[in-house]
Amino acid sequence: MQQTSDSKDERATESSKYINSFHSSISDAKDAETAILLLQSENKFALLTAIQSLSKYANKSKDNAKILFHLGIVNNVLPVIEHEDIFVRRFAGKLLTEMTVVPDVINDLIESNYIGHFTKLLMREEDIFMQEYLSAVLAKLSEDPYGNALLANHCLNASILFERFQSPDPDIKKHNLEILHNLMHDPIAAHEISKSKKFNFSALYQHFESSYPEIQHLALDVAADLISRNRDEDIQSLFHETNGVKMLLDFLKNDEWNDLHAKALNILRFAAENPVVVDELIESGSIPQILYYIKHMENPKLFIEALRILVHVANTFKGRKILYSHEIIECLIDALRQPIQSDIVEVTCYIIGKMTLFDHAAREFASTETIKTILGDINAWLESKFGRLQCDPHFSEYVELFKRMLLAKESKDVPATERNIDRNIQYVLSRAKMLAVFVARQMSGVDSAGIRYIDQQLEVHLKQIKKCLETNMIPLGQLRVGSYLERAMLFKAIADRICLPTAFVRGEYGVSWIEIAIPEMENSNEGGLFDARVDENNEDYEKRIMTELLGKSNVFTYQNEHEKEKIFLSRNYQSTIYPTKLMKPNFIVDLMDTPGDLIPIGSPRSKIYTILY
Repeated sequence: MQQTSDSKDERATESSKYINSFHSSISDAKDAETAILLLQSENKFALLTAIQSLSKYANKSKDNAKILFHLGIVNNVLPVIEHEDIFVRRFAGKLLTEMTVVPDVINDLIESNYIGHFTKLLMREEDIFMQEYLSAVLAKLSEDPYGNALLANHCLNASILFERFQSPDPDIKKHNLEILHNLMHDPIAAHEISKSKKFNFSALYQHFESSYPEIQHLALDVAADLISRNRDEDIQSLFHETNGVKMLLDFLKNDEWNDLHAKALNILRFAAENPVVVDELIESGSIPQILYYIKHMENPKLFIEALRILVHVANTFKGRKILYSHEIIECLIDALRQPIQSDIVEVTCYIIGKMTLFDHAAREFASTETIKTILGDINAWLESKFGRLQCDPHFSEYVELFKRMLLAKESKDVPATERNIDRNIQYVLSRAKMLAVFVARQMSGVDSAGIRYIDQQLEVHLKQIKKCLETNMIPLGQLRVGSYLERAMLFKAIADRICLPTAFVRGEYGVSWIEIAIPEMENSNEGGLFDARVDENNEDYEKRIMTELLGKSNVFTYQNEHEKEKIFLSRNYQSTIYPTKLMKPNFIVDLMDTPGDLIPIGSPRSKIYTILY
């Protein structure tokens, strides 16, 4: 943004003619050092040539500006900005502005307490170029918190800033709006600015429609800074008296400024904390205009800002009534059903809470599934506020898939009341075997070499997951390769969710295993009961279900060459519920060599399984 007034252009032409015959260029640090020495010259023409050349050199790159700083240019150029010759002063001001891109220059000027000096120069300066340069320097200095506090002490009435942001020169407007915006972050300065008699909301509103986007942004930011001081009754009254609400609503009607609508809505949100403004929104028929951003806008920033305005509207009976008449209930329910941000859910729920104070709205909420939807969102809200480990989606999927497999395979001749009880004795053996095969298939990897090289596969697999997730915490459900420890962990995690009486045991050197309690009952034939559910007739169905549910992992078929352990189960359904806490583990579940085998605890085979070979 370098457009200036005609007066500024004429003076620039005059300046160019004046120095046209005194041109020099700087190519290295040695030339720069020589030019800096010339800044002390009493010869006006030599001084002008030197400072022009230094300005061009600094403007080429930030590195050049750093070189000039280390050569001590700041102390040499500061006296020149008060030179009697207007053109010398202009180039000195331009050079100082170009030097402020270097952080060390900002720190040096602040520590040397030059802020007050620049402020006094700006107050008495009449040249439009010098006003621009001095404003630009002060704007940069005010970005620093300490510099901002110092500037606040020198601009307590801020009258000069209000005068300057009404300047015809757009650069001066921009820099003075920047200074105002920065000063509003200082509590003392913000108070003084809001109380200044020279402050004019109407002049600020004019910049909302500026042809320069930077000025528009800054004007809206300054307005937001002022209106957000909602406890300041004078500011609230002045905003209302100058038709601030109407100005913002008219601004929102212009689609060319869509990128600025979020800022305008933000100002309205601050203003709506004043009940008088809420009444004005209702009486002017502006509520549908706000609702438009909720019903039709996909931009989440606009959506949340519009919602926050409605929070204040819903604080009054009249507001709740008008919102209900515009079908706000349906909008709020739809918002909760969408996959939206947690802050939007929070604001939506707050409005729902306020709307339930209106009888008709409360009845409508009660007649829908809104309450269930809100309860479902509570966990997400708590996570966003207090934090927690995220749920492992892959593991949750494993649990659901395995439950579906159980439902598909378990006996249909058992009464429904018994079949729905997870701790039924008759299912312990079958579920243990099925789960062992399920876990082995998930942890088998994709290498045809099988478990002989499982440790090497696991090491590579873990490195890949850690690199992908950028963390050492690996979700259990994300593992596709696993040895003793990983398989036992997955088995135990799923077993706990289907009430299998199992224990996870840690051995030495990373070996872990699962011990399970299989109840031994008399007058039963294990083969008849178990094989009735996994007989030859169900083999194709079993393969189809397993392939469908576990297709994303490599599926291997394990052949069990060992005899089935003679476990006797009772068909007496009257006594099929067992006290799991009183049962003692008596078998180890094989998850590695022959998945699904049950190895008696204490047997030679169990000792081999639990010792790393």
